[in-house]
Amino acid sequence: MEHTFEINYDRLAKRDSGLILEIKRALVMPDSKKAGEIICRILHTIRRSLSYTESAEFISRLPEYLKVMYVTDWTPKEKKITIKHLDEFTEEVLALDHESGHRVFHKEVDALSAVITVLKILNRHVNLLNLPSFGYSFKRELSETMLEPAA
Repeated sequence: MEHTFEINYDRLAKRDSGLILEIKRALVMPDSKKAGEIICRILHTIRRSLSYTESAEFISRLPEYLKVMYVTDWTPKEKKITIKHLDEFTEEVLALDHESGHRVFHKEVDALSAVITVLKILNRHVNLLNLPSFGYSFKRELSETMLEPAA
């Protein structure tokens, strides 16, 4: 995956409405760059599962600085994916991580934990569960994880 520019995650975290820092704290991650890369992998997986119309709706809900993360490296012909289960979402995040050339996940369990943590926080702010592209099973699994205490 070719990057058009490098995002300064420290600067974004200082300027955003607190969402990046909230996610960084929930991930127990001292490094803003790594936390930002994790958020990007998850946002890009969401992006790949949405139509352009759904993406426009989703983008409108995101805080300004997460919008930057969402659209980074977006290509018009990006492969659309269907997400039916949480484990499929995690596999897609891991595939993006592998393609990036700079891996942030070394174990699937770490990726799953990060996916659940980030999706829980995003849902509180942008209501992920009402996105029609996510299948019923995925939404149910995500809802069930939201009933559990945050990581």
